[in-house]
Amino acid sequence: YTGSLTLQALVQNMGFFLELGDWNPVNAQGIDWKIENGKSDVAQETFFARNVYAEEKEVALSEGWHDFRIVTYHGGFDCYIDGELIHTVVLPSYPAVEAVADTSEDSVIVKIVNFTDVCETIDVTLDCDVASEYTLKLLAGDANDGNSISDPENVKASECVRTGAAREFAYEAPANSLSILILKKA
Repeated sequence: YTGSLTLQALVQNMGFFLELGDWNPVNAQGIDWKIENGKSDVAQETFFARNVYAEEKEVALSEGWHDFRIVTYHGGFDCYIDGELIHTVVLPSYPAVEAVADTSEDSVIVKIVNFTDVCETIDVTLDCDVASEYTLKLLAGDANDGNSISDPENVKASECVRTGAAREFAYEAPANSLSILILKKA
């Protein structure tokens, strides 16, 4: 997605502050473009830290009207003052696949979430030997699918037995899926 926001502001011996909404599903926190005392930066304040996305830069703004423009695009945005590029901001990206593992006395449980709309190969490395045969519990479907009163089982989990598990093996995580692999310790 791309977009643009232009605003005109009267600068009078004070700072300029604009909060941008970074509204993606993973990170719903605002990012601030702040101009104060002749310095401009772009950062995100959290309870624990101040994440700087664009290093502080000197800007000389005379009193009067100025055009402030933000051009957004996939992965970031550019900040302009009176047509001059001040900052190029690259937003952090997050893993599209996450995995965790847990163990019991006789099994290893691996949970894999694939947030992408394509199948991803996951290299699984364990610290113990496991049997080749394992149980797979899978919830997968189109990202826009859901259940309704008229179709209450449109999205539902399935369970099957697979083979190929080992101390190190590859697992194909389907698009938009939650996979739970229940492996038996050897």
